[in-house]
Amino acid sequence: MKATHESGVTVTSAHEVTKGSLQVRAAGTEADVRSYAQISLLYGAWLSKEFKVDLSFQSFQQEIDSLPGDFAPPDGVILIASLVTSKDWQSCGAGRKLAQTVIEAAKQMGYQRMVLDTLDRLHGANKLYEKLGFQQCSSYNGNSVADVSFWEMRL
Repeated sequence: MKATHESGVTVTSAHEVTKGSLQVRAAGTEADVRSYAQISLLYGAWLSKEFKVDLSFQSFQQEIDSLPGDFAPPDGVILIASLVTSKDWQSCGAGRKLAQTVIEAAKQMGYQRMVLDTLDRLHGANKLYEKLGFQQCSSYNGNSVADVSFWEMRL
């Protein structure tokens, strides 16, 4: 998968950033899965530090340890488990381009529905999902965090 961004930034993997265009690709190697695990752990630590959200209710560490596990292609429904950009990358369109690329790839792979959840207080994320065509839905995963919004998109 490849996406181009006019800001002059290239992301070719989870750990390589250069000038050029934004490129998004599926994790295809064990190193890619390990990179995703590292990013996910950073995300979990950020949620804990910034918002006092403990992801242990969803067996977060077990999910990381068993990757790709439940994140391997399911039957017709794809979950965006983590769509994360660091503060340095926010407001330059990287999150939007990443989301658009994931949506297009899911369509090409034949998925029929995409779901995700995010904290209500992450206003930018919620606005982005709405602009991309997601609609709020009921809980699909038993998430017990108080201020969570659940979103879905029919592909």
